[in-house]
Amino acid sequence: MTISEEYIGISQGSVISPLLANIYLHQFDLEITKKGYHLIRYADDFIILEQTQEIIARALSDITTTLQTLKLNLNEKKTRLIHAENGFVFLGYYIDINGKGPSKKAIGAISRKLDEITRSGKRRSIDERITDLKQSIKSWTNYFHTCRGIDPKNEVMLIALIEMSLELGDDEYAVKLIGKRKDFDIDQSDIWYRLGHLAKILGQKEEALNAFSQALSISPDHFQAKDSLKQLELVDEDVYSSIERLKRLIHHCPDLPQPYRDLAFCYSELGEYGQAQESFQQASKLEMKEEPEEKHKEKPQDKPITPPSIEPEQLIFSDEDISLFCSLFRGRKESFACQWVDEIGRRGFSTISRPLNPDEIKRHFNGIDTLGLYLMNEEDRVYLSVIDVDINQKALLEYATNEEEITKLHQLTNNDTARIVSICDDLKIPVLIEDSGYKGRHLWFFFSTPIPAKLARIFLKFIIEKAGKASSGIHREIFPDRDKVKGEGFGPLIKLPLGIHKRTNRRCLFLDREGNPISNQMEVLSQIRQITQQTVEEILLTYGVTSRTASIKEEENESPLIDSLLSGCGVISYLVKKARDSHYLDNSERVTLLYTLGHLGQEEKTRR
Repeated sequence: MTISEEYIGISQGSVISPLLANIYLHQFDLEITKKGYHLIRYADDFIILEQTQEIIARALSDITTTLQTLKLNLNEKKTRLIHAENGFVFLGYYIDINGKGPSKKAIGAISRKLDEITRSGKRRSIDERITDLKQSIKSWTNYFHTCRGIDPKNEVMLIALIEMSLELGDDEYAVKLIGKRKDFDIDQSDIWYRLGHLAKILGQKEEALNAFSQALSISPDHFQAKDSLKQLELVDEDVYSSIERLKRLIHHCPDLPQPYRDLAFCYSELGEYGQAQESFQQASKLEMKEEPEEKHKEKPQDKPITPPSIEPEQLIFSDEDISLFCSLFRGRKESFACQWVDEIGRRGFSTISRPLNPDEIKRHFNGIDTLGLYLMNEEDRVYLSVIDVDINQKALLEYATNEEEITKLHQLTNNDTARIVSICDDLKIPVLIEDSGYKGRHLWFFFSTPIPAKLARIFLKFIIEKAGKASSGIHREIFPDRDKVKGEGFGPLIKLPLGIHKRTNRRCLFLDREGNPISNQMEVLSQIRQITQQTVEEILLTYGVTSRTASIKEEENESPLIDSLLSGCGVISYLVKKARDSHYLDNSERVTLLYTLGHLGQEEKTRR
């Protein structure tokens, strides 16, 4: 082609091609939407969504005619009529009635690219290879916003995908990927260490322990794996599993005294006081090796571990008391939970799939069963919420055999509870204090009608923040612990009051402001005042907690100018909704909003 020749069209790949396509096809958009069809178009790719095949067939005819007036034709090879149940690909996404995700073609393309990076970079370090893989995955996820669908072909790719899933906030998929490490024969300690580090971040205690142990089996002097192994919190409610984890830690780090102390605590929980004493003595020997001789000579002997001998007190109650209790402690209608303890001391809750009835409450009061309540109903609302004030597990284990320190920690629990209750009293918020039966307090808040779990969480968080930071060694937790119940789960579970704690054999009684048991447990329930949703919202608004409560209300106080813009421009309305729902916009989307909403002027900014 010479410089004097004329031609029609523009070069393929030109940066202004999408813009020119939109300008040229604008008339097409108007004609098709005017006929009532539901059109979604991007450049020269589009789909029509309708209810029946007859409407779609008519739409195809109208589209063909309209395009011909613009001297355009449909690409017959790429045009087809399908049912949404069968799925279709649009702009790289596979879409069906269940949702959308990357198409097989898109997944295949990124998989081949990652394979190529892996093969070509074998001489590079693990960190460099993972960095290269993550750069390619990030480019892909900037469009699809997920790593799901990419199948890791090797352990290096697996780590890159887990790290990218974490960056995207998809912890659920990251946990699933951690499980795929079983598909690979891993013989490098650094790989195992990195997998252990990721498992630790995800709270996968067993996976982290296994990975760090594997790293040390290959390289016994791998200081990072050893240090990480020492830092793992290996003790939890499952005492039997805790013992197995501690034994593995001792195998790799036999000179540490703390695992033996933790082991002594676990054995005492199971009633194995002989083994507990042996573990405690071993911890003492190791501590003596670590300390100067003159120091341990002056050290007082810790008392031997002895079994608890507490008999739970009886609870006096009537049928009316049971009815009152049922009216206050309401949660998920069709399910509750019952605590169990097996012959080796393991404890947990089993879900009972039926409504909680008065006979079961009676068994709970009599100490036969210990019941738990799923707080959130099917609409993600709650009738009550709880602040749990506990001794930190680490602090509890550290001073397991030191009665003086444990007493101090219990006093700190009382003090922390008193600070929170004082805030509630100042705000005239009714609250009921309960001895949780083991190492803490439950602060119960009752609502007159079920309120959104999200609002309850904001309310309790506000109270905690107003009470100030918790004392050292004290841990606070809010129930409900989430805004919504996802999937088929039952949501947050909390043990009901007035029952027997299976670990300590203590009854969980209501307390007065000084921390003493109230003489008439049922009378205090009859006197408790319930909180209205209006009261909650008024308190939050009074104290300026507006930014966090704004999302609770469905309505938004937009200005007339913004209302007009959002109702008149589908693109801007979509971007604003996307920003609110996902808290993410890519660069081009942010720029689009900046150069539209940004020009509304200072008046509109001050209204906002």
